[in-house]
Amino acid sequence: MGKRLEVIRKIRMKTADILEILYLVILAFLTGYNTLRATQIEAAWDTFFVEQPVLHELYRIIFMEPQQILLGLVVLRFLISKKYDWREWAVAAVLYLCAEHAVGINGYDNILFMVLMILGARGISFRKIIKVYFSVSLLATAGVVLGSQVGWIENLVYQQPGRNIRIAFGFGYPTSFAAHVYFLVLCYWYLRSRRLTVVEPVIPAFFGVFVYVFCEARFTSILLLLMALVMCCHVLLEMYAKRKGRIYRMHPVWSGVLALSPVFCAGGINILSVLYSKQNSLLDYLNRLISSRLSLAEKGIELFGFSFWGTDIRMIGNGGTTARQSQYFFLDSAYMQFSLQYGLVILFLILMMMILLCCRARAQKQWEFLWVLVFVAINGVIEANIFQLIYCPFLLAFFAETGEKLKSRRKLNEKN
Repeated sequence: MGKRLEVIRKIRMKTADILEILYLVILAFLTGYNTLRATQIEAAWDTFFVEQPVLHELYRIIFMEPQQILLGLVVLRFLISKKYDWREWAVAAVLYLCAEHAVGINGYDNILFMVLMILGARGISFRKIIKVYFSVSLLATAGVVLGSQVGWIENLVYQQPGRNIRIAFGFGYPTSFAAHVYFLVLCYWYLRSRRLTVVEPVIPAFFGVFVYVFCEARFTSILLLLMALVMCCHVLLEMYAKRKGRIYRMHPVWSGVLALSPVFCAGGINILSVLYSKQNSLLDYLNRLISSRLSLAEKGIELFGFSFWGTDIRMIGNGGTTARQSQYFFLDSAYMQFSLQYGLVILFLILMMMILLCCRARAQKQWEFLWVLVFVAINGVIEANIFQLIYCPFLLAFFAETGEKLKSRRKLNEKN
């Protein structure tokens, strides 16, 4: 009986390992596919293999509508698990049911897709997830940029009144390219963590200047330069602590403030959008400074209002063509998109995941990861990238295993 149980245990463990590899393979394929699909590559993505029904159906359920495959994978990974925790099951059920209900009302399939990707990452090393994501995303981005420079992919160049020439480098819009650069740098920072040297902050500084000169992505440029400063200060503080014979620890008050950054960011832009009025000179100046984001958000609130489960809002942006849009309407802020399109329930769930991730990073003393999450939260004030896999993979950490670095730090403490 004991041998039989041991065989069953080994089979279950082996199956769990296979399902983990399958998740990482799916992550790689979907990251690459969706990244390329959001570029200026001329391809009839929806009609691939249309003359071969079997292949086309397989292509559709794997790449175009992967929710069913992901759901099956999630269920299997939870059932054949190396450990069971009823609280994780309860949270997973709430997330899935809320996402499914929201999609049924507002029609945004990305909500269910992202929730399933988050649930599927349960128990997998987050460092492993980021390595896979970073490799695929870097390769896809570099390939698109190269293709745009040699003429294989359309390279949109925008000449807008009052602005410098803005280059999209094969993507749909200059800020889209800048966003890929921004999150790739954040992935690099997370992967390097404590091994970061005092020289490496030059990477975000270089790209901060680059995306400003060639894309005039002002907000992303400012954040990249700020990132370089924070990285440099953090490395210097760790070096100073090491010389003193101790491990660097962030001040608890400061780390507590950083952990609440998603609330400050979401609350700040939502409140400013609600209060916006052209008659208010301060808010009007801020609105012009951030390219009319407050006035557009205020218009969205007036037309559609806040609701628990969101509503389908047709947005018209400048991406994909250099022709000026006569009826431009786009909600750039991720938090405003969550509030109006996804609904207040989904906004609450996303914020809770972000806050809990920040608190976990703080508790595990993963200061680099905490800073990465802060920069993710700040990015959401102006741009809508937080809940899009092709840009931001960091919410996948919610169910993933992020505790490896805590173990290594404990070993380091014991040595010291």
